[in-house]
Amino acid sequence: MPKLWQRALSRVEVNGYRIRPEEYLRGADLYWSNLDGATLIGATLNGANLYGANINGASLGGVDFGGATLVGANMRESSLAGADLTGSTMCGAHLTDASFVDADLGGTTLVGADLTNANFTRARLDGTTLAGAVLTGALFKEANLYAASLVAVNATDTSFIGAHMSAANLATANLRGANLYQANLEIANLQGAFADNETVWPDEFDPEAAGVIFN
Repeated sequence: MPKLWQRALSRVEVNGYRIRPEEYLRGADLYWSNLDGATLIGATLNGANLYGANINGASLGGVDFGGATLVGANMRESSLAGADLTGSTMCGAHLTDASFVDADLGGTTLVGADLTNANFTRARLDGTTLAGAVLTGALFKEANLYAASLVAVNATDTSFIGAHMSAANLATANLRGANLYQANLEIANLQGAFADNETVWPDEFDPEAAGVIFN
């Protein structure tokens, strides 16, 4: 792990980079860095390499992570409200209890990521790839999931209330206990998805006709 020379709530230096709120660090190499608890509100980290970085409990509101590599990053309980993560790669990232309220994750790759209890209220996730991700207990209220890939996700007890899920692919997803009340499922693919009697559907939506399996 890279040496951490200096650290404070609002200023961190790692791998020779000084990181603080509103700092410009486009393309910075911060792999395996330790940024736990850091306050980096408004910083620019687009295209940065944060592979395996520890960013737990950090304040990252409004940070630009566009196109960044966050594969395997640990971001548990971090606040990313209003952050820009468009086109970033977050495969296998640990995002338990993180907040992405109003964040932009359009086109982001989250394959196999752990989003347990994360908050994506009003977040933009159109075209995002979440295949195989764990969404248990997560909140996607009024989120934009247009054409997103949720193939084989574990969405047990997940809330999609009012979410825009038109053209989303939920094939073989686990939707047991999920709440999709008022969600837009127009031309969404639910073939082979799993549900139970606790799953809540939009009014007049016929899950069995859509290929959902109840067990």
